[in-house]
Amino acid sequence: MSQAQSSKYEMPHFNGFVMAAILVCVALFLVFRFFAGSIGSTFVLVPLLYCLTRFRTIQPNTALVGTLFGKYAGVLPRSGF
Repeated sequence: MSQAQSSKYEMPHFNGFVMAAILVCVALFLVFRFFAGSIGSTFVLVPLLYCLTRFRTIQPNTALVGTLFGKYAGVLPRSGF
């Protein structure tokens, strides 16, 4: 029985702690703008808060497979946040 060959593509990624800090800073900036009277910042704040829920921790000896609209997008083989 032969095993099917698939192309392994390592997805580009950033350090999770750095991205979390950037997203929190941007969220705080938008909250302060909202209380200053800028209603338009609400439309950016809601998707930004959703992005804060998308962080994952990859355990050692495991990988994370990414999909984009149901198609294979790549793999993250390194452990970390």
